[in-house]
Amino acid sequence: MVAKRQSYSASKKIETVLIYDETGSYTEAQSRTGISESVIRRWVKKRATIFTASDLSRKRFGRSGRFVCSPEMEKELVSRIISVRNRRLNVQYKTIVLWAKEISSRLGLKNFKASLSYVQKLCRRNGFSYRTRHIKPNQTTGPFSNNV
Repeated sequence: MVAKRQSYSASKKIETVLIYDETGSYTEAQSRTGISESVIRRWVKKRATIFTASDLSRKRFGRSGRFVCSPEMEKELVSRIISVRNRRLNVQYKTIVLWAKEISSRLGLKNFKASLSYVQKLCRRNGFSYRTRHIKPNQTTGPFSNNV
């Protein structure tokens, strides 16, 4: 049976890091607190974020999850996708990647890759689904459908 993953409050983390500072030994801090040595090492590395936490009851610090790199870019990209879809045209992922790269370079965003996973998450965040419209072979649509 797999053991349940432990979580500790910020005050417990601070207390453990201070014990390490006092003794200078991860093993001693482990024996005093009962917390794994590797966890203590990680907390010592993240000392700055742990000690600057305003809410000591929190278990996680900073932003949880990814954030949108540029709200202006995402807004423009979403409006472009909607305008194309309103004309009953399909928008492919590769097209969205190209648009995202174009907009990000215009906005001056550096190191923005516009990966496929970014596009998938963008579509999920904004409620877009990736569907292909199927037209029956003898059914035509568009401006010339009456002339057939």
